[in-house]
Order: sequence, then structure tokens, then C-alpha cells
Amino acid sequence: MLSRVIAIFFSLIAPGAGQVLLGQWRIACLIQVFLMIGTLTLCWLRLVFTPIYIQFFLGYIFLIYTISITLCLTKKSLMTTKPVHQLIYTCIFIILSYSALITGFITKHHWLGIHIYFVPSMSMYPTLKPGQFILLDTWVYQSQQLKVNDVVVFQHGNTHQWLVKRITQWPNGKLLNNGLLFMQGDNQNNSHDSRSFGGIKSKQVVGQVKLVLLGIDYRHHLLTNSYLHEIH
Repeated sequence: MLSRVIAIFFSLIAPGAGQVLLGQWRIACLIQVFLMIGTLTLCWLRLVFTPIYIQFFLGYIFLIYTISITLCLTKKSLMTTKPVHQLIYTCIFIILSYSALITGFITKHHWLGIHIYFVPSMSMYPTLKPGQFILLDTWVYQSQQLKVNDVVVFQHGNTHQWLVKRITQWPNGKLLNNGLLFMQGDNQNNSHDSRSFGGIKSKQVVGQVKLVLLGIDYRHHLLTNSYLHEIH
């Protein structure tokens, strides 16, 4: 009974870890595979930019955790080695799971086509507020052109500082001026943008802002009405 309680604890840390402790290797691998398939489906089908599908995915993750915990209670233990060895294998499984998670998060703009950016200032108010975490589509401009009114994140200056602004027309009415884009904050009275540093090249654009994930204030409290809404 104690081994099953410990298995549940490990399953809370990483889905499938409890199954490793109990010697259920195939089930542990299947749980991780289903978790990966769900993530890839959400991102590759570009459903990740729709609030309802993110909520569905969170429910999917909860279901995977529930299944992993339930199996710890119902499946027969298949331990074939000493408990200390099973514990070591479980720890290795958890380390590998989190290593894959961290590596995937760092490289998500390449293989998932998404990125997350933190809004630090009032320059895009009221569209975006300080303290919000926004989700970018880093693949969108592989299949379509940059256009006026797109809210994008781009790299600026020699330090490659990231800024979030809206693409607007140049004062002469052009979208491109000498091949450069004009970027401007919605809060024009409090925005450092192309009016001061000039235009940017299209290759400097990191991605288009699609969704506000959530927002926090200076007291680290969630901002009301500041999560899972689309940006236009």
C-alpha cells in the first residue's frame, strides 16, 4: 500500500512516473506519448490561439494526471527489481520528462511555432496591459504577408531588445518605405516606436500577437478580465 501512495505522489510530479515505480513501463511511456500528441495537435493545427481549445487542452492534461493516479491504485504492481532500483528508475524518468519539457519550451518557436512574451509597459494600452503574458504565432508570416494593424513582437537595436507594437502606415501613406515597416504603439503618448527610432525590416519580426494568456499586477495577483482573450 505504501508503494502505491508513493506512486501517486510521483504521478503528481510527472504523469507516468508512478507507473515506472510500479514497474508498468509500457503504460508510463503511453501516458507521455499521449501528452506529447495532445501538445503537438494543439500547436500544429494552430488551435492553441483559440481560448476554448486551450481550456480543452488543460482539461486533457487534468485527465492524463487523473488516469495516471487512478492506474496507481487499480493496476497490479509489476515490480521485478529491488524497490531502491525502481525508485532510481522513477527519478530518472522524472528528470528525462522535465528535461524534454524544458528543451521543448526553449525551442517552442521552432517546432511548435509559438512564443510567449511579457508586456512590460503601457505602450500598447488599452490593447495590451503591463503584466500580461501574450502568445505569439511565429509561423504565421511563412504563409501570409505582414499587413497594417497586425500587432507584432519584433527585435530592435543592436541589443535585439524585444518590443510589441502595431504595424501602421508611414506618414506618407505607404506600408513599406524603402523596405521598412512603421511600428507604433496604441498608446501614442507613451510609446517608444518608429516615430523615434525609424522603420524596421520584416526579418526583425518575431511573430504576430494572437492571444493574452494571463496578466498579473505588481502584487503578483491575477488581473481580472485579463486571460485567454484574442488580440485584434
